Amino acid sequence: MKYFSVLTDRVRGKGNIYVALLLSLLLIMSIYSLSRIGFYIYNADFFSGMNAGRLARIMLGGLKFDLSAILYSNSLFILLMILPITFRFKNWYQQFLKGLFIVTNSVALAINTADFVYYRFTLRRTTVSVFSQFKNEQNGAALFFQFVWDYWYMVLFWMALVALLVIGYKKIKYYGPQLENRWSFYISGLAMMALIGYLFFGGARGGFRHSTRPITLSNAAEFAKEPKDINLVLNTPFALMRTARTTVIEKANYFQTDEELSRAFNPLKIPTDTIPFKYDNVVVIIIESYSKEFVGKYNAWMDPSRYKGYTPFLDSLIGVSRGYQYSFANGRKSIDAMPSVICSIPSIEVPYVLSHYSANKVNSTASLLKEKGYYSAFSWRTKWIDGFNSFANLAGFDDYFGKDEYDNDDDYDGSWGIWDDKFLQFFAQRVNTFKQPFDATLFTVSSDHPYNLPKEFKINSKG
Repeated sequence: MKYFSVLTDRVRGKGNIYVALLLSLLLIMSIYSLSRIGFYIYNADFFSGMNAGRLARIMLGGLKFDLSAILYSNSLFILLMILPITFRFKNWYQQFLKGLFIVTNSVALAINTADFVYYRFTLRRTTVSVFSQFKNEQNGAALFFQFVWDYWYMVLFWMALVALLVIGYKKIKYYGPQLENRWSFYISGLAMMALIGYLFFGGARGGFRHSTRPITLSNAAEFAKEPKDINLVLNTPFALMRTARTTVIEKANYFQTDEELSRAFNPLKIPTDTIPFKYDNVVVIIIESYSKEFVGKYNAWMDPSRYKGYTPFLDSLIGVSRGYQYSFANGRKSIDAMPSVICSIPSIEVPYVLSHYSANKVNSTASLLKEKGYYSAFSWRTKWIDGFNSFANLAGFDDYFGKDEYDNDDDYDGSWGIWDDKFLQFFAQRVNTFKQPFDATLFTVSSDHPYNLPKEFKINSKG
């Protein structure tokens, strides 16, 4: 009878250590969601106009960042749970894992809860820059206890979350080894390690695509209807971990007041003429990995027999339009191009979209033209690369389309997106359906390494 009961438990997954691991992660995921609700309730006056649909989008998007933070912070716990060793089922080992899980996540929840209050002073999730702000404080301990005293109700909220964590974890039981054959135990254990490692990699990075960068703060804009919603999508442990290794761009204050700044330089220029605004359609094309040296018209001074250029069509346009012989580079990578071209934000020490300022509200061609009634759309590769879909949303674009919307992988270059000669035609067709006036921005891909070309454009080197 006992054997039958054990067999039934195995079929149901009861007592299985991998099911226990999954339940442990789901438990802390649910508590993070409760914490997000608490963050919103406490700071509701900063998120005016909230409705059910907007909040649901925030909560759903937040799961992605919660999962990443939880996997990173619980990486040791996960590793010790999946190691194929028989003594992991011993009582002392399970008690150690219990303590590790509760302490690790209690600290993370404390950090997250503290930001309920600190957000009111900074209006952003706390990043690693907070350590430089308080590095010269001599009375840190006194300040800490004063904050605990002043915001005792936050301490109670944190204790309630920890209580849920402890009670929930106590209900998760596992025993074993459930495979009595030693070879089966080790082989299946190694196989599960590989599988869980793969799932960990995708969950921590925010996706399984080979071209996906690890998600960062700016990716939260994908789920934010307004820039301030980004702070609800994110959680503080994630914000701290994702900015821990990045160069912190320190804010420099060269002027004491805005009036003093405006006397030295005012970027706002108001035309003195009375010419009415022209509601022309606007199309911006950003060419990937292209520089001035490739454009024939800008290198006309060179010996034509040695250099003919690679852009005959652009050369013809430059001859009948406004062109500039000299220019400044505002970035070195693709990730720098979009903020630079459409928002006039150069790359300083780190790409803007990866900096802790990426959630700031910015002006862009899309947002400024939207004030004039323009519809706007951005198109580039796939929405998952570099988080450009998120930044496009933050910059005020109404729509985004790329490889997924093209919906024909036969024209996929195998690395980045749809070949330019195919996608530019699709872009033109799509733009022709837009409500006018419109602002459309396109970022090309084919001139990016590894320079794959469609078969019809390849030249046989032997011929």
